[in-house]
Amino acid sequence: MKGPNYEDLEKRINELENIETIHKKTEEALRESEERFRKLSEVTFEGIVFYEKVKVLDVNRTFANMMGYEISEISQNIKIT
Repeated sequence: MKGPNYEDLEKRINELENIETIHKKTEEALRESEERFRKLSEVTFEGIVFYEKVKVLDVNRTFANMMGYEISEISQNIKIT
């Protein structure tokens, strides 16, 4: 049984390097998108809350102010029912 030759190995290495490059670019784009969203949610006048089932996942400052809590207190004290 014959194993892969040099050209096959080199081709596979190039494929993996391309995948890694795409992965890094995707991660960077996600970080940038999250940062843009974070900035937008902090300057809006509307209260924003993200929740799953009854657990609060995240809120913006406006929502915390509307509820009379600090952001850090929200997930511990507020349940969405």
